[in-house]
Amino acid sequence: MKKFRYKYQKLMETKGHQEKKEVEELAKVKRLRAEKETEVSELNTCWDASRQEILTGQDKALTATELVSHLRHLQSLSDNLFERETELAELEEQVELERQRLLGLRKERKIFEKLKERQWDHYRQESDRTGQASLDEIASRSRANPAPIPKQLTTLK
Repeated sequence: MKKFRYKYQKLMETKGHQEKKEVEELAKVKRLRAEKETEVSELNTCWDASRQEILTGQDKALTATELVSHLRHLQSLSDNLFERETELAELEEQVELERQRLLGLRKERKIFEKLKERQWDHYRQESDRTGQASLDEIASRSRANPAPIPKQLTTLK
């Protein structure tokens, strides 16, 4: 019988490569998300510190110009924080999208692997059946045409 060959092997390998690339892409997006989370955290800390400075500055009787300057800085931090949080939300959506793509690719690869397993089982059964048929044919031929007993064995009796 001929050698087992899975007809979708190249397609299965391609799916495996796509899955590997998707894992790398997901890791990249997660890394970007972590960086953005750090930025947001730092901005929150800076905003809290600036706000606290304004509140403690009231005890020192800040001038109107200083107060306006602090408020503008606080507003700038708030705007920057809003932008970073928006970017973070977009990255969260991208992470989820990449995760869904990865799940889809894994399902496709597993389907091809399961199909390969089934085809291998079918091949093995056919191979066993063919081998058994050959053995049965040899056995039936040997019963139909028994080999002559050599004279040396018949004289021993």
